[in-house]
Formats: sequence, structure tokens, C-alpha cells
Amino acid sequence: MNADAPTRDKSLDTSKLQKFYDQYAPSSAPEKILIFLKFLIEEVGIESPNTDQVYTCFLDAKEKPPQAFAQAFRDTSSKKGFIDFNSAEDIVITTKGNNHFEFDLKKKGAE
Repeated sequence: MNADAPTRDKSLDTSKLQKFYDQYAPSSAPEKILIFLKFLIEEVGIESPNTDQVYTCFLDAKEKPPQAFAQAFRDTSSKKGFIDFNSAEDIVITTKGNNHFEFDLKKKGAE
């Protein structure tokens, strides 16, 4: 598995993704990555999602994946602190990420 060359995970069930994703109004790739990780963990029940699964969420939510895909995860980790990104298969949402998701992430229809 290579975070720089993600592939679609055909076995991933994203049937509930659009409804989940449509609740939010993300303004950046880090926010999208955070939303997709939350979806994979909380809605699909995947304990430790990988970059291919997040990539699949980008495609299935009709969002353009970041061109430098692995770099987007590194930025989400180092610049935003939302996740700990150790490898394509070792991604953990941090306390800061959880707080941003629960309290700061804009919801659609909310000002």
C-alpha cells in the first residue's frame, strides 16, 4: 500500500457516506480527510482506516482527491495536528482532530 499512489478499495461500503459527508461544509483537504476518517471509524466500524479507504471516500463523495495524496496527510498531521500520520496503514485521529470535528467544523446550514 502506497499513500502516494492510492487505489480504490472496491470492498469498502460507502453507501452511507454521502449522507454523513453532506452534514458538513469542509473548507480544506485536512477537514475532508478528518471527515472521511470519522466516517470510516464511526459509521463503517473500521478501527484503523488506511489511505486507500480515505481515497475511496474522496471519489465516492464526488470530491477531487488532493494531487499529492500522501502530502495531504502529512500536512493534516504536521500543520493542523488533526491526525498522527505514521504510514498508509497507521493513521490516528488526535484529540485536537476530535475537538475540531466535534466543535469547530462547519456544518451545512449553520453559520
